[in-house]
Amino acid sequence: MEEGELKGKLEGELKGMLKTVPLMLRLGATVEQIAKDLDLNVEDVRKAAQENSTN
Repeated sequence: MEEGELKGKLEGELKGMLKTVPLMLRLGATVEQIAKDLDLNVEDVRKAAQENSTN
């Protein structure tokens, strides 16, 4: 797999995980729990939650 393909795949996986953030928040998980469970940066999870609340 070439570097560009790998980068695109990883970005797609991250985007997919971030799409689950609003659901997990509605189910009662905290931002910190979500970040830990999905192995994501807390700031990325907060940003995803904030973007969803404005849509």
